Amino acid sequence: MTTAIARLVEYAPGKCIALAAHATVEIVKQPAPVAVPGAAHHAMGLLAWQGQRIAMIDLAAWAKGARARESARYALVLACGPGAFAALALDALPVNVTVRDAQQCDLPERDAPLRHAALSCVDIDGEAVPIVDVARLLGAPTST
Repeated sequence: MTTAIARLVEYAPGKCIALAAHATVEIVKQPAPVAVPGAAHHAMGLLAWQGQRIAMIDLAAWAKGARARESARYALVLACGPGAFAALALDALPVNVTVRDAQQCDLPERDAPLRHAALSCVDIDGEAVPIVDVARLLGAPTST
């Protein structure tokens, strides 16, 4: 049986995704993104991080088609590809979980907005949690 460590990320109250541990880079406390006029509705702005400016998005707003919130307790910096980074707005810290093949389940319809980015779905404590590919989620180019 195959097992892997994933980061369980609550992006909205009661809504989680799982990310590969290697895709998560750093947690920034009390991020202060700078708003960008004309940016996508789910974009909180650009976050100063290690000498770069990276996009910070509100995944809950993206999933609902709503406007991004103005602040978050944390930003989870993600590796989107070689030298490419972005951040997700979070109010709770990610949790490490071990996932096993036996936990695989169907992606529920309520998570349809995440379908394009979901590699799989696992049952964690009775909840179906999509395992999300960061590059697909953030629209980064993928190699074929």
